Amino acid sequence: PQPQPQPSVTAKIEWACSLCTFVNTPDSVRCVVCGNEPHPSPVSPSSVPSDTEWECPTCTYKNSVNDYRCVVCETNKPDASNWECPACTLKNSQKMHKCDACGTLNPAIPE
Repeated sequence: PQPQPQPSVTAKIEWACSLCTFVNTPDSVRCVVCGNEPHPSPVSPSSVPSDTEWECPTCTYKNSVNDYRCVVCETNKPDASNWECPACTLKNSQKMHKCDACGTLNPAIPE
């Protein structure tokens, strides 16, 4: 009997964006939603120092320590001393109910 051909190791498959989780087509060279490039393998937790990131308590995404809100689900960083205005991006004190620059309400404070 003849051996059966094996599927190509380089077969194209859909890929989920590591930033926004959108599932892209195999031919997409960048995420069609956020423009992020695909990463061939996940970064192991041991290769990224924990002082450069924080894990979102809602979706578990590992955000940069500089992000005040999760870039995937927009949950505020736990115990953050500042909040970023969604309208103008000014970083305001958590005590502020409105943005000091544009007056937008702090999204973490219920209306």
